[in-house]
Amino acid sequence: MVFYLKKKSDMIDRAWLFIVYAKNQHNALIGTWRFDGGTEFLNDAFKNMLCDNGILSETSVPYMHQQNGRAEPLNCTIMDKAQSMCFCACLTDTMWEFSWDHVIHIYNHTPISHLKWRTPFEALRNEKPDVSHLRIFGCGAYVFLPEDVRANKLSPKSETMIYFGQPAGYKGYCFYRITNG
Repeated sequence: MVFYLKKKSDMIDRAWLFIVYAKNQHNALIGTWRFDGGTEFLNDAFKNMLCDNGILSETSVPYMHQQNGRAEPLNCTIMDKAQSMCFCACLTDTMWEFSWDHVIHIYNHTPISHLKWRTPFEALRNEKPDVSHLRIFGCGAYVFLPEDVRANKLSPKSETMIYFGQPAGYKGYCFYRITNG
């Protein structure tokens, strides 16, 4: 799961959203929140929020990325894969959020050794994931255009677009319209 921040001060709201999501959707309570010494974590409001909810906070030693366990290597893996996807699809780096979302979606549907070759999806929901919806990030696709959005009856019934993955909270796909000119 990933939350994007426009500014570091947004972190407290996103952290709270994650805590509530974990509790409501998966009946999971967070016992300890480990973080690096980033300035977004070192404010009293964040520490008070954790304390008020009975969550212990642990700060790793500065410049010791090894103390962040699987988080740091996973961030590097996600970044490398997302960057490769954008390069392979000939997309600019402004599309990084879409490639990150797609990489994380694939990661959650891929067997992992430390989960005894189960997927994160399977470990969380106790059911095997369906991967039939997966497509190649950045591939071309003909997207059907309903009559309501066509200019007239002679307009094309589909348009070539670029596949960008599955948007969270929707049953469908995300496409990028290619503009001419």
